[in-house]
This record gives sequence, structure tokens and C-alpha cells, in this order.
Amino acid sequence: MGTEDIPSCTDELGNQLARLHRMRERTMTQVGRFGADGLELAAYRCVFAVLQHGPMRSGELAETMLSDPSTVSRHVAQLVERGHLERQPDRDDRRASLIAVTESGRRAAERMRLRRNQRLGAVVGAWPESERVELARLLGKLLDGYELRRDEIVASDSGAGPRPENGPRR
Repeated sequence: MGTEDIPSCTDELGNQLARLHRMRERTMTQVGRFGADGLELAAYRCVFAVLQHGPMRSGELAETMLSDPSTVSRHVAQLVERGHLERQPDRDDRRASLIAVTESGRRAAERMRLRRNQRLGAVVGAWPESERVELARLLGKLLDGYELRRDEIVASDSGAGPRPENGPRR
């Protein structure tokens, strides 16, 4: 597909997504990387993933989160130490354990969800309900498309040229 085949609105969508990413990164930097309990906010993604998908092994959690297993392992250890996650025996393989959310983790996730929703409400609260519903629907559709084509995108971009020596990896 050449650039002439890509609608101009796609370029604008890309620009707006990049703008959203920058705005969110700057905001999170200013808000801080750590929650009230001293845990990295990124660690809570583990809690939300296990809440959504149910108890799972650490490796499966890393795959679900599209994250590095060592990073997930570090986050899980912190969350277990704080009592937000717990390790349970895997009934299918007694040598392994499953990561599960505790009641403390459920309460922490609910506090974070409330805070997130308050922030979003401050941004879109004055919009008509129909526009908020449409944004949520279209954003969900965009993310479904990313999930569906992610492997294809990664495979096609993996040969896009050399990366800097210590640059980011996908």
C-alpha cells in the first residue's frame, strides 16, 4: 500500500494518537510514577489484567500485558509484598503457581479506577452523552483492530532498518 492509498484522515488520526500519547506521558510524569502506597503505577496494570482475565501464571501475565517477563515478575513481587496479589498453587501443575488478586488488590484497583474516571470525567464530562458513548465505541474498535493486526504490524516493521545500539526494542 503506497502513501497515495492512505486516506488523509489516517494521517490526522496518527497525529492525534501521538498527541494523546505525549499528553498522557507528560501528565503521568508530572503526577508521578508512584501511587500513594509507593508502588509504581505501572505495577497496577498487573492487578487490572488479573482482575480482567482471572488467575494466571506469571509468564501468561507478561504475554497478556505485552510486557517483558522480568518487569512483570518485579511488579508481581512488589504487589505480593503489599498484599494486592497472591500466589496460589496451580491445580494442573503443582510445580507452578498462579497469580491471583486479593481483596486488598480489588480495593486498590477500585480506588485507581475511580481516580482515572474522575480525571476522564474532567476532560469529557461536558460532552454530550452520545459523543462519550461514540468515543468509547470507536476507541474500542480501534484497539480491537490493533489487537487483530498486531503480529502483522510487528512482523512488517521488524525489518524497518537498524535500531540504535541501545534503542528501544519491540
